[in-house]
Amino acid sequence: MTDKTSTADAAAQTSQAGNGAVANGSGEGEAPKGILPLFYSAPEALSPERHEGLGLDPGDDVGFAAHTQAVPITLAEFPAACRTYPIVFVGSETPQPVAIVGLHQNENMFVDAEGRWDKNAYVPGYVRRYPYILVRENTGDNFALCVDRASPRLREGGEMPLFVDGKPSEWTEKALEFCAAFQRQASATEAFVQRLQENELLVPNQAQFTLKSGDTVRIADYLVIDERKLQTLSDEAYLGLRRDGVIAGIYCHLISSQCWGELARKADS
Repeated sequence: MTDKTSTADAAAQTSQAGNGAVANGSGEGEAPKGILPLFYSAPEALSPERHEGLGLDPGDDVGFAAHTQAVPITLAEFPAACRTYPIVFVGSETPQPVAIVGLHQNENMFVDAEGRWDKNAYVPGYVRRYPYILVRENTGDNFALCVDRASPRLREGGEMPLFVDGKPSEWTEKALEFCAAFQRQASATEAFVQRLQENELLVPNQAQFTLKSGDTVRIADYLVIDERKLQTLSDEAYLGLRRDGVIAGIYCHLISSQCWGELARKADS
């Protein structure tokens, strides 16, 4: 019997950058250098000068997400995600909620060999957003819509053009609307996490399973909400969380812990 330790913290690389909060953008419309958001390898700020003639081919191939163990999610997604995935928090200074989609690093059990997401499972907005992303411009509060130039769906003459007659196409406008909504949800999620931290509700945890193969899988380096601490909050503190709309997200997270067993069963199937 072998013991394989996995870490949910691998998804921490997506943290603020993955939610469109990348700082210090460089010139020429390129995304910042250094650590890039999960899935993105060559994001570029859209402009008619650089991208006229380029378009995306339609498709639901999410093969780009096949080798990730955890996907960032926003608070608004908790009710849908908690039915299928364990929701945990990764990172130290500003923990980020992620949906665990695999028991091993570089494994997503919800993407098949053809690059299709499990049709019975919720697809996180972070995945549906690709290859677009909002990137903060320099150090200000403005964001630029970017596209990952490395996406295999992006090509010269693609069926869904990025620009038409020098103006954003209807597909680009829809992408901007989706990314803007995602950014607003990401901001609300950050505020949610801050409230959890203020009340000292996040604690380290780990999950361990023995699979039919005999392998023991341990997932560590993540945080969860401590239900016992929640129950011992003062009435004033608890009512403050309820007033701020935090309670629903807390209970979705707690409910999601039941999904660890489903992941183990999925791994054994």
